[in-house]
Amino acid sequence: MSVRVMAEFPAAPGKLAYYRKKRDGVDEYIEGEGERIEYDSRADLVKFIKRAVVRRFKGATLSDETTGALIVYDNNTDVFTVDSGAANRSATNPGGRIRALLS
Repeated sequence: MSVRVMAEFPAAPGKLAYYRKKRDGVDEYIEGEGERIEYDSRADLVKFIKRAVVRRFKGATLSDETTGALIVYDNNTDVFTVDSGAANRSATNPGGRIRALLS
């Protein structure tokens, strides 16, 4: 019987919560930030909520970076989805659009 653990990690006011994980079998790391991070252990999903940023590093070198209002990262498949919205608006991104740097 598997136990589902739902954990929520809110950031301190004005700060971002932080997550980092080494990918299995490769010298790569996934790190992310958001105003709130939620983890679902049964599905092995990590949700970065509001002002979300996910980065992939190859060794110590930044390879990919994505920003959005909501980013859902699947640890099983190493796939993520990104949604835009008002929560992603800032002075440099007034439309709240998704931004991605992919190598």
